[in-house]
Amino acid sequence: MIEFRKPVSKEEWNSLATALEASFVQSFEYGDSQESVGRKIERRIVSKDGKDCGIIFLVFYRALGRYTFGYCPHGPVFSKDCDVLKEVSLEVRKIAKENCAIFVRIESENKRKESGLFLSPKFSALGASFQPSLDWVLKIDKPEEKLLFEMDQNARYSIKLALKNEVNAEISNPSNDQVEILVKLMEETSKRNNFNLHDKKYYDSIFKSLNEKNSFFVTTRKDGVVISSALVLIFGKEALYLFGGSSSLDRKVSASYLGQWTAIQEAKKRGVEKYNFGAVSDEKGFPQDFKGITMFKKKFGGEYFYHGDFYDIVLNKSLYALFLLRKFLKNK
Repeated sequence: MIEFRKPVSKEEWNSLATALEASFVQSFEYGDSQESVGRKIERRIVSKDGKDCGIIFLVFYRALGRYTFGYCPHGPVFSKDCDVLKEVSLEVRKIAKENCAIFVRIESENKRKESGLFLSPKFSALGASFQPSLDWVLKIDKPEEKLLFEMDQNARYSIKLALKNEVNAEISNPSNDQVEILVKLMEETSKRNNFNLHDKKYYDSIFKSLNEKNSFFVTTRKDGVVISSALVLIFGKEALYLFGGSSSLDRKVSASYLGQWTAIQEAKKRGVEKYNFGAVSDEKGFPQDFKGITMFKKKFGGEYFYHGDFYDIVLNKSLYALFLLRKFLKNK
């Protein structure tokens, strides 16, 4: 028997999410960050024969007029013995109707037609609404000497160069001072590289959820001047490099390389098994916006982690076709 229910607490949700090895974008805190910017969210715990075995987290974005579209970032997530995709698709369709959704997008490696899933066109995955399907992940459950040996030689050289340039890297627990430093550097980086940041409320919601157990900051300085800052979250067995920023001095002294290596060392101390650098381009360079940062991340060693293809559950075919057309023209 398959049942769906809302979680009774943040602790219940996160406990199940981490047990299922879900990513941070399935966490209770990430859902709160979406609510903070005015989006409707829905959470369901999936039970089979009385045993909790999956989670469904949906975010609804404004689309056309009163209509929305839904998205389940890096999910839904189930245990390996919980084969309930067909039933979950029906539940998602039900929730979508209640929220006037044109369609709902999920990520899945299951291509069964009876699940009511339509493979999304690749161009439609572009945009800030959707999580990239590819992350770059480094397994860190090995000695530091081996991690250094397996790095690209340019990364090892850059770490040594930063130390030679007397750059200091330090780990700090969350504080208002660290948040202020990071935000200023993120703003400087966005202006320098010509990209937009999220709404301030989104960041504020994330920052409010931080504590010394689930996160840390790594900051680099030279002669007392801050050069780079990064926020790393701990969720389950994974450390996630979530936000980062740097000054224009970074390229001269390779501070970001030392910062990332220091973050990896701290994650190891905390007993984490994987360090997730976040989104990257694929081997063909798609999406192009990530090509530069992909080269940087790959130098530390690691491998691609694929979250699955995008599949859509379509409720309004004509408006869905219009959505795809707008996406195609925008990314042409």
